[in-house]
Amino acid sequence: MPDSSSELFAEIAVDAPLRTRERVLTYRVPEKLAGRVRLGSIVRVPIRGRRARGWVVGLDVSTEVEPSRLVDIATLSGKGPVFDAALLSALRELSRDLLSPLPDLLALLTPARLGRPIEPVEWERPEVLPGRCVLWQHGPAEDPSERYFEIIDRRLAEGLGAIVCVPEVKEGSRVVSGVVDRYPTEVAVVHSNQDPAERSKALWDIALQKKKVVVGGRGAVFAPAFPVGSIIIHEEHDPSFKEQRGPYYDARSVALARARAEGCEVILASSSPSVRSTAMLSGRLMLDAAPRETIRAHWPKVEVVPPERGPVPRRAVALVIETLRARQRVLLLLPRVRVTKMGPGPEQLVRFLNRVVPNARIGRADRGVLEAGSLAEVMDSDVIVATEAALTDIYHPQIAAGIALGVDALLTRPGGRAAEDAFATLWRLGTAVCRGGAKGRVVLETELGEHHVVQALTRGDAGYFNSREIELRKLAGSPPFVSMIRLQVAGEPDGKLMDALSALPGTAVLGPIEGGIGSELLLKVSRFEDVVEPLGNIVAMSPQRILAETDPIDW
Repeated sequence: MPDSSSELFAEIAVDAPLRTRERVLTYRVPEKLAGRVRLGSIVRVPIRGRRARGWVVGLDVSTEVEPSRLVDIATLSGKGPVFDAALLSALRELSRDLLSPLPDLLALLTPARLGRPIEPVEWERPEVLPGRCVLWQHGPAEDPSERYFEIIDRRLAEGLGAIVCVPEVKEGSRVVSGVVDRYPTEVAVVHSNQDPAERSKALWDIALQKKKVVVGGRGAVFAPAFPVGSIIIHEEHDPSFKEQRGPYYDARSVALARARAEGCEVILASSSPSVRSTAMLSGRLMLDAAPRETIRAHWPKVEVVPPERGPVPRRAVALVIETLRARQRVLLLLPRVRVTKMGPGPEQLVRFLNRVVPNARIGRADRGVLEAGSLAEVMDSDVIVATEAALTDIYHPQIAAGIALGVDALLTRPGGRAAEDAFATLWRLGTAVCRGGAKGRVVLETELGEHHVVQALTRGDAGYFNSREIELRKLAGSPPFVSMIRLQVAGEPDGKLMDALSALPGTAVLGPIEGGIGSELLLKVSRFEDVVEPLGNIVAMSPQRILAETDPIDW
């Protein structure tokens, strides 16, 4: 055995259940792998009688363990490293804030199909100053793609790249299609519905510097290390940027963490910015907003009508007929995907409209129909019946009127985000009408005409909604002015766990109630910074299985 002073040791984040926060162990680098194993390499290591996947998170490290007791890294996997020191720094920060083991995050940027090791591409991260973090509120009639292209063009000219994240990658998605068409040789598309081979190729093309423009859903923000200059989050208000499986990351938080570590800029873009991002304006974010006068000049006339017996209020029916007579399109929004006591679903509404306007072409834009059919065909209809899931992709330039049915069902949903989600959905309806060119009209079916969501829509003022919502959340002690953390505990939480949670500073423990894997607890935390370390240790060391979710989607 060679002298221990000449041996090389590596810290490996091991993809195996371990009772440690980061799940990092020290291994010896065998002579056959010396010079080939580097930071960010994917390896296989022996643990508990089997081989597990791991990632090199430290090289040439000192060890307090007797070297003779350490075992060798077994093999090198993958075509090359998938992260560098800067990206690793961001991932460590996220691991801490998400109360999630580091390997769970490293897995998100690792291709499923590793391939054989090759000589990795050598590159140095450019010396760039930390970029701006901008909340861009674009006008409702504005096509944000043009600004995205300007940003990407500038970055490519600088020898840098860009990441563009959209809420969901769908057939005919305007932003995704636009980026792919404009940068056909530079773009890598990454999303969760890809075949593993296709997704793996895209991720390796990024890691090996073959592609410099990444576009996809929320997971695209976990692209492997490359010289990224800008990260763009399109429709940043959309709740689908929050992952609903562990690790429970939010693409916006990941983008900001990468910006701090890698020196890139972040553009959070939306015509109706989220409350959370608006509340950050005094700190990490700068505002770049379209003038209110510009928004109001394009904003449709909004009418409020009470619900009536029957599937559609008479005023809404009259607007459909009037719009069709003018040879223009009308969009009807439903907050549900099936018939309920609150009203009809898309199928029932289409049957009703076929009786009212029998000669009109009526198309359904709900998730099930769009997954099976073509968005372009639906957009060519005279009357478009849409649910919230499809509204993101409504970009037809000739929609003259919009009707929102069952608005009260949106406003009274359980959870702390009901008003914000309702406003974002209804603002999308208004922007769809804005793109029709001439001054359009919108009808809202609601009994809550004085609600600040409805008032903001009638005024065409997203700032009014955010200021009122922020004021109400401050008074209620709700996020983002406190932190919510959901813990799912396998079985019934024991007394020791409850005592440890109750001892956390500034923390109220709500529950337990019945949950998905046993019991569910909700922690209301005054200062997240005060509890993140002790709570992380509680989760990691508990004999009970605990899934932790910071900032739950319904808050």
